[in-house]
Amino acid sequence: MFITVRSQGQVKDRSGGTMSKERPLTINVPKKIFKRAVDRNKTKRLIRESFRLIKKDISIAKGMQIKVSPTANILNEDFDTITTQFKNEIKKYV
Repeated sequence: MFITVRSQGQVKDRSGGTMSKERPLTINVPKKIFKRAVDRNKTKRLIRESFRLIKKDISIAKGMQIKVSPTANILNEDFDTITTQFKNEIKKYV
């Protein structure tokens, strides 16, 4: 597995309401695992594009936050494999 997805549920702002600007995807790409900035940026682009392609197939609750933590071998996988696994991981929480 090269992607870990965690669902944080409803995200509240300081006043207690749900956040007005929704950003349903948080990508955590640690410098400890991806030493070069080029690799970190490529990983983020791959995950963002995968999410863009699959978000029409899934229903995300308003205010729900999805956190993604990729592992180092994501750069060795092809894009279709990444998208398929990402979709399967997200479906566990949605």
